[in-house]
Amino acid sequence: MEGSENSTSTFKDVKRESSLSKVVNNFKRYGRFLDRHIQTSFLMAFADIKHVGVKGFKLEQALKEIDGPLIEVGGPTDQSYFQTDIKNSGEKMYVSNITPGHPVYKTEDGQRKVEKYEGKVDFLADATRLPFKDESVGALFASCLPNDMESDFIPEAGRVLKNDGLFIFAGTSDEIIKQAENTGFQMVELLRMKSRRSEQERYDVVFRKVPPQVVEQQV
Repeated sequence: MEGSENSTSTFKDVKRESSLSKVVNNFKRYGRFLDRHIQTSFLMAFADIKHVGVKGFKLEQALKEIDGPLIEVGGPTDQSYFQTDIKNSGEKMYVSNITPGHPVYKTEDGQRKVEKYEGKVDFLADATRLPFKDESVGALFASCLPNDMESDFIPEAGRVLKNDGLFIFAGTSDEIIKQAENTGFQMVELLRMKSRRSEQERYDVVFRKVPPQVVEQQV
């Protein structure tokens, strides 16, 4: 993630794991995240974890100061987000999806069909066409959106978020992070997990929407 790290020189590198023993010794630090994922054992044994962020930034505090609604697209996310336990924070988050919940599939006569939907959504919406006015949302959450939707979702996130609004994106890629940074978002926190076996990487990122005049000054 060379391009993104170079553009975030204010980051303080607070964690770089390279062995199983380090991950185990720091289990309490990452326990909140590890408890929320089915592949806990896999992560501890086979993943390198790196966590970087702007010094002094605390997402849970920032969310309390947000002006505007908190919206999740593609939800509900079963086990909340690594950066904040939004379900138990006392903050109200409105959940949206293009379906009434997460689809659970079954195979019948060789065909994959939806058996039921899990979780509760507050309203139906396409992540690339959200039913909000420009600059009206305080914080936007998204987790593991379909790959073919992510690039179209970035400009929509920029449209609905207020200036200085927060964008919490879990399970995305380096390419999408670069796209977000090139369209008016500043990365303020990042968690990278890299599989030691497949070299596959997962990024959980917190962005802040930068006002247009600030972007122009930086350019």
